Amino acid sequence: MEEVLVNFQGPYAYISSSWYNHENVPTWNYLAVHVYGKIRIIEGEE
Repeated sequence: MEEVLVNFQGPYAYISSSWYNHENVPTWNYLAVHVYGKIRIIEGEE
């Protein structure tokens, strides 16, 4: 079995620096999940 990494991307949004009281740089808010594991190919009736 091979070790794998799978990335799942969730919702994201651009946040303007105008939302802040002080000068800042724009940013992104995002959600992501990284899943590590072993992969096994299943064929036929399995």
